[in-house]
Amino acid sequence: MAHALDLLILVSIFGCVATIVSYLCIEAGILHVAAAAFLGIGAYTYAIARGAATSPLLATAIAAVIGAVLGLGLAVLTLRLKGSQLALATMGVGIVVYGFLLNATALTSGPMGRVIPAGPSRSATAVFGVALLIVLIALVLLLERRAWGARVRALRDDEELSEDLGLQPRRLRLILFALTSSFLAVAGVVYAEVLRFIDPSSFTVAESVVVLAMALIIPIRTAFRGVGGAALYVAIPEILRFFGGGFRFEAELREVVFATLLIVVVARGGFLPAPKKVAA
Repeated sequence: MAHALDLLILVSIFGCVATIVSYLCIEAGILHVAAAAFLGIGAYTYAIARGAATSPLLATAIAAVIGAVLGLGLAVLTLRLKGSQLALATMGVGIVVYGFLLNATALTSGPMGRVIPAGPSRSATAVFGVALLIVLIALVLLLERRAWGARVRALRDDEELSEDLGLQPRRLRLILFALTSSFLAVAGVVYAEVLRFIDPSSFTVAESVVVLAMALIIPIRTAFRGVGGAALYVAIPEILRFFGGGFRFEAELREVVFATLLIVVVARGGFLPAPKKVAA
């Protein structure tokens, strides 16, 4: 039962992160390669706040606010970039965040990592993680049908035309980055709480690429792509247990499977959806 609960928590965490990346990529045309970095920002903010005897709820709120502020900062710095340039910029941010977590030893304890003080029970963490995922999916489904969703797709298809139509695409991008970064930071809180120990190796650019694969490998509706990819990622080692091989074998084969699926996604036409042609 405890193992099943841990799997549920992992699916909810990675499902949240992959759903956000999937939405940004498919709906907004933003290839985000710094998801693991913001996951780490949330996790470390929570760890530091909890280490200062802050309550779990307040520490979560602080992580959400810091995630939103840093996401807004990223949006401001990359406001004029799009496509592959924007993807490279977010990748660069991921590298910078990883370097900071690794070298700011006075704050993060560097490669030694940080222990999370005892907090909510495992079941409470699972409930929070699943609730966060449900809220996120419901939000994506709701926004797809609203004017907001149309504005986001317009941003993806033609940013200049969106500007001419008065849809304020730059303001929209600022809001997108702030909101999604806040969600990523809160997912990092759940990640830290379930592991009770974090170190920089969990928040590398390679992890962001794995999340990108989770977000896009299953060709279903945007709101459920991330959850499906996350469930597959978590399920592969469990399936391989029936064939033996040990944890190391399972982990390495999972990476091989996802690398192969990533190649398939790229071969099918890449990550970003093709902009729609506007009739003259």
